[in-house]
Amino acid sequence: MKGKHLAYSFLSRLSIFFVLFFCNLGMDLYADEFKESIMLKIDKKALRASLETLPSFLEKGTVLAEFPIAIGKNEGDKVQRGDNKTPEGIYFTRPHIAKESLLFSKYGELAIPLDFPNPIDRYEKKTGHGIWLHGAGDDKRMEEKTVTEGCVAFFNADILKLSKWLKPAHSLIVTARDGEEINNAQDRASVYEAFKGWLSSWQKRSVDDYISFYHSDFIAALRDKKAYKHYKRRVFASYKKMLVDMKDTK
Repeated sequence: MKGKHLAYSFLSRLSIFFVLFFCNLGMDLYADEFKESIMLKIDKKALRASLETLPSFLEKGTVLAEFPIAIGKNEGDKVQRGDNKTPEGIYFTRPHIAKESLLFSKYGELAIPLDFPNPIDRYEKKTGHGIWLHGAGDDKRMEEKTVTEGCVAFFNADILKLSKWLKPAHSLIVTARDGEEINNAQDRASVYEAFKGWLSSWQKRSVDDYISFYHSDFIAALRDKKAYKHYKRRVFASYKKMLVDMKDTK
């Protein structure tokens, strides 16, 4: 993507969505049968988490369920270890941690670790670790709203419900200062147009246009942007025919 801000917009403002609500039993059963991609949107301002479907670029998704949350003791995006702030960005879940391996009074019935710091966090030199979605232990802790060291806390019953949906390494978690900033129409349209431009330059084998969509600090397989440009020029030239298409983009 052209410039850090567009790249960050593409990753950390990736669109997110939802409208069907399920009773507790129905939700538990539905998770095993659900076929669409899903995400969990964390709205720090509203202190709410929304489980939503992940549709294609210009569409809206469906809200499956919403949950009250508690977040870090201090306001703002997490920058360094020990700042007690809840990070803002796009993350994936890691293997769940069962109750038996947790301090119940702090983490409750279950913990779902996130992959903080992600590549963008590391690029921005953010530090820290151990950012989890977890139970509250004593559910009365949820009344404090800003009670964690940076994690996102849920009522104990809610984190157990979510565990049926949030599969390790396959579940998208998007955290934001304000949920209205996530997946708004203008951002979706901007990212979609940039994506089409990148794809078109690839289809046309226009190396200069193609490489212009990459950040100046881009690195792939130990190649910096300049070396990657030379590599792609050789690759483009090696094909007699080249067909590039997109399908089921999210």
